This record gives sequence, structure tokens and C-alpha cells, in this order.
Amino acid sequence: MTIREMLRNSGIAVAVSVTLPCTGDAQTSRQDPTDTQAWYGAQVSANLPNGWESSLQYRARYIGDASQFRGSYFTAGLEKKLSKHLALSGSYRLASVEAATFHRIAAGSAVSGNVRELNWSLRALVQHQRKTFEDNDETSGESTTFLRTRLQLKRDITTRVSVYASTEPYFTFGADYPVDNWRNTIGTKFTLASGQKLDLFYIYRPDYAKAYNRAFHVIGTELDLSFKIRGQKKAKVK
Repeated sequence: MTIREMLRNSGIAVAVSVTLPCTGDAQTSRQDPTDTQAWYGAQVSANLPNGWESSLQYRARYIGDASQFRGSYFTAGLEKKLSKHLALSGSYRLASVEAATFHRIAAGSAVSGNVRELNWSLRALVQHQRKTFEDNDETSGESTTFLRTRLQLKRDITTRVSVYASTEPYFTFGADYPVDNWRNTIGTKFTLASGQKLDLFYIYRPDYAKAYNRAFHVIGTELDLSFKIRGQKKAKVK
């Protein structure tokens, strides 16, 4: 598969996601609990000396059968590799969604390994999110804490194409039902050039946080850019 063909196929996928039929309201309801969404994003990552990595990500989300802009999501992350198979991570996300603002911090760890040609990773994150919104010139808010556990499998198909799948339940603290929602993802990453990848993914996310169960289908695309910052060379001892 050539780069031209990959870009053409990616363009087709994006076009399909934004031209889905607009059947239903922008918000889910008990009568219509299913929605299709589209996510578009870009991420820049920097490989730093001594096993550190930083990243900045932007995502725009569309709901209501991918017909209505929901909001912008900005995420800054930092990761530290303690060994070949163990890493610690933390992040902060600012989301501007309709009339509300979300502040989210997360911290956790991940272990990874290989079984023949299959790469696996298991990640656990504690995530705290606070939502603030304006109502009649008054500011109010609510907070939620989750435990996210993700198992991901990845395999390289060619030197430029890889596929992955993951499952990630969100557990809440103090809720009547411990699982808030469940994110199941499949995706394909195309290497366009050195340090440039295009990620196409689909997410099926059942949601149990409401009085009724909801389900979301997400079609997304993201451009990943990465570069390496070399450490300073040690001075030679004469």
C-alpha cells in the first residue's frame, strides 16, 4: 500500500464519518439512547532524555450523529519510563464543552511486553474530573473520580501499518453500579513518514451512568507527530 493510497483511504473514512445520516437529536434520551460521534485530533510528542516523554493533544468532538460540534479538548501529558516494561504517567486536560468547562487530572502506571509478534500493555489510571458551568451568572460545579484499567494488544502488519485493540472499563467510587462506562477500541495506524503517523479508530462505548443505559459509536482520526530531543553530550575528561 502506497502513501497516496493510505491518504486516499483515510480521506474516505473521514468523509464517511462526517456525512453520516443525521437521525435523532444531539443528546441521547431514554427513547433514543444511542448516538454516533466523530472525533478529530492531532498530537505532538517529544522523546526527552533519561526516559521522559511529553505530549500535547487537541481533539474536536461531534455528537448527534456527528452533526453537532460538542467541544474542544486540550491534553498535556508526561511519561517516565522506569524500565523497558514499566512506565509512570500523568496528564491534565481542559475541555470546553457547550456551557461547561471540565478540568481533569490523571496519574497512573503501565506495564508492557511482547508475546512473539504481539505487543501487549496493561494500564491503570486514577482520574479526577471537575465540571464547572455558568447558570444565571453563578458558577457551580461537580466532581467525579474514576479508576480506568486498559488492556491493549498491538501488532505490526507491515513496517508502515499496525493494528490494535483495547478494552477499558471506567470504575466509579461510591456509585450504586461500579462501572460507569466501558470503552472498547479497534484501530489502525499508518506511518506516513519518519515521526508522522495517522491513526484511524472506532470506539464502542456503553454508558451506565444514567438512569437508563446508553451506547456511543465513535469514528475518529488523529495525526500523531513525534520527535526526539537529544541530551547534552558529556564533556570528555582529558
